[in-house]
Amino acid sequence: MKEVAYISLSLFFLHLFLGLLLFVFTIIKRQHHIHYLTSTYILRAILFLSPALMIYSINIEWSVWTTGPIKVVLLPLTYLFIKKLFLADKKLSKQDLLHFIPFFFNLVFTSIIAHYHIHDIVRDSPNPEDIFGFTWENNFYFTLLATTARSISLAQGIVYSLLFYPLIKCVIKFCKQEYSTINTAFFKWLYGIFLLFAIIGILDGAAIFGIYQYLGCFILWFCFLLINAFFFFLFVVVYSEYSLKFIPLQTDNEKAFVTSNNWLQIFVEKELFLQPTFSLQSFSTLLDVPKNKLSQEIKNAGYENFYHFVNYYRIQKSKELLLELPDEYVIESVVNDSGFNSRSTFFRVFKEYEGMTPGAYIKGIQSNR
Repeated sequence: MKEVAYISLSLFFLHLFLGLLLFVFTIIKRQHHIHYLTSTYILRAILFLSPALMIYSINIEWSVWTTGPIKVVLLPLTYLFIKKLFLADKKLSKQDLLHFIPFFFNLVFTSIIAHYHIHDIVRDSPNPEDIFGFTWENNFYFTLLATTARSISLAQGIVYSLLFYPLIKCVIKFCKQEYSTINTAFFKWLYGIFLLFAIIGILDGAAIFGIYQYLGCFILWFCFLLINAFFFFLFVVVYSEYSLKFIPLQTDNEKAFVTSNNWLQIFVEKELFLQPTFSLQSFSTLLDVPKNKLSQEIKNAGYENFYHFVNYYRIQKSKELLLELPDEYVIESVVNDSGFNSRSTFFRVFKEYEGMTPGAYIKGIQSNR
């Protein structure tokens, strides 16, 4: 079935090309966490190379050693890419190595089987049209390797989906503690990644049932892999500036903090909330105080976090501007003057605080005049 070979070959070139582009992008942007994702593209390219070459009678004995370990290392690398996106230290920690236990297990298991039975596996390898099947006649060891790797992949798809969702929640919480303006589109992309993450893991593992020996299922899988490849690539390119960092709290800095509510007085008098990109870090630098101390003072003043603190004053400012807004002016003129960087953000936050849209708020004012 040459269709399988052509599809596999196209996936090989696609992942190799995007992987090389990401590698160059990583060097230019100096964002080393992207290397985790780059590795998945290159490894997937290698994964699709063997079925493409098999139909042309090219020796693919090497794939017996690589296919299983590659399958079980893809999801951990993808997870670490997302996790390291929000950490200052992009290097692997000792705790991160736990994610590679299934990989090392499969590597050792595959090495033992391949070392003693490589010739049996290659000699009795399945026909090209059955390469994505579940079992093959007279090829026990090939089936054993494939079943083991796919079972691990299926389990990883479930486990990492459960790990990924709390990670997104942690990121959202962090952003609200650190930033006054949040790009909601960025979080929609993260939730999209969560869905793709879960689906790709389960679909990779679903090969254990041999569903991809049917051309229709294989084509659907091919289409999903295309979406997955381009989605992650565009996420990196479009949102590379969102490589957030958990900056260590300056607990060793015991400089005298401005007591009482002087920090709030400075914030209001200077109208710092009118800066669309105003962050906890910039406020901390301005006052020359530790971020953790400042964050605690904000909470002690009755605000949930930095995000709600800044936006509360932005909304109060916008309400003042709406009261003074002449009838011939549009609401959009208030957006920038109250510290928001977009119309959609202004409307969303205004409704979050006031329970109504700015338009409804203006109509309420006009009806009471």
